[in-house]
Amino acid sequence: MKPRWKPYPKMKDSGVEWIGEVPEGWEVKSIKRIVEIPVTDGPHETPELQDEGIPFVSAEAVRNGKIDFTKIRGYIDSKTHNRYCKKYKPRFNDIFMIKSGATTGAIAIVQTEDEFNIWSPLAAVRVDLRVSLPEYIFLAMCSSMFQKSVQLYWSYGTQQNIGMNVIENLPLPIPPLPEQRAIAAFLDRETARLDDLIAKKERLIELLQEKRAALITHAVTKGIQPGVKMKDSGVEWIGEVPEGWEVKRIAMISSKITNGYVGPTRDLFYDDGIRYLQSLHIKNNTILFDPPYYVDREWHLSKDKSILKEDDVLIVQTGDIGQVAVVPKEFEGCNCHALIIVSTMKNVCYGYWLALVLNSRYGQAVLKQMQTGALHPHLNCGNIREIFIMLPPLPEQHAIAAFLDRETARIDDLIAKIRQAITTLAEYRSALISSAVTGKIDVRGSDTQ
Repeated sequence: MKPRWKPYPKMKDSGVEWIGEVPEGWEVKSIKRIVEIPVTDGPHETPELQDEGIPFVSAEAVRNGKIDFTKIRGYIDSKTHNRYCKKYKPRFNDIFMIKSGATTGAIAIVQTEDEFNIWSPLAAVRVDLRVSLPEYIFLAMCSSMFQKSVQLYWSYGTQQNIGMNVIENLPLPIPPLPEQRAIAAFLDRETARLDDLIAKKERLIELLQEKRAALITHAVTKGIQPGVKMKDSGVEWIGEVPEGWEVKRIAMISSKITNGYVGPTRDLFYDDGIRYLQSLHIKNNTILFDPPYYVDREWHLSKDKSILKEDDVLIVQTGDIGQVAVVPKEFEGCNCHALIIVSTMKNVCYGYWLALVLNSRYGQAVLKQMQTGALHPHLNCGNIREIFIMLPPLPEQHAIAAFLDRETARIDDLIAKIRQAITTLAEYRSALISSAVTGKIDVRGSDTQ
């Protein structure tokens, strides 16, 4: 494929390994040499948060290069805000970098004149307009080149972090101001095109996921045979079901409903032994044993009620409530923690069918309604016992399950391909930014392309 943009005619060594060569006429400067005020951060204290007042922003609000004010910690009063502003007061076009936690290095630029304040996990960079453009510096700090330098200087305590003195000494390639404007305008235009493509593909994934959910719900509540005679289920939430189906409480179709082990886990885990499942292992209605946890065999045998069998149904009862998975043969004999275990009576209902019903829109709505506890929502076994389940004859359960396996696999395959396309676009976007801000491509005069 013919490249759209030519390289600069003359390059020179930047003197920084991860930047590589830069065009002649460019400089490489540390962040502390391009700022109006020293790099700073938010207060190193935890304020009393309120339901209204001045927005208080921390790392979780940094999303896709922006500040998402729907994800803020809470609000502080004006007195606290004014006190914090003595150290640092956010301003339009200031740049924030997360300096601790899982998202260390993530960048956002302030695009509001509204009052707000920040917490200590955020470092604030205020660009000196005589030296550089905030828009260009923001893009340079978003580049894979700069992010690589952040990772090189990570340190680890309880979590990854980067020090303030390290941040202010990180180098950036600095073109003359006219070229910064040209690069920023070029990247604004090109990334907007890519972001629009990505957004359309993400919307397509949402539509496919909605179609998948609707397909499962219809199949487990109405069946897959067209024109079948229907009858009233006797349960308002369910409505009509096919004439040959029954509706029963889970208590009537199960041989066991119990909890996994609930108790202290300190000093419980080993590097090897019996696999020990927890709620974090139930993702997308599948058991994913990552990270692995193991318990001692003697302890495992003493907790026999939470030993799993093939076809048991696991329901997450705290945290990501409502995730449901069936135990495959490979996880038979494992133990588990804080999961509700349902063993079905195989002559009435097999586990996969129960999981399908609970994963349908009907099942998810019921599980949500069954939650108890305002501060720490959870499910308990008593809740689960009372849920009504649609029961076709066993052969029909298997036929519907096989149908859903085929149809959802097709949808999942299409979603996976779209996700891969999104990944490719995101990688291209990142490479384009890095190429432009390091001068690997010359975008001057590209406004007509």
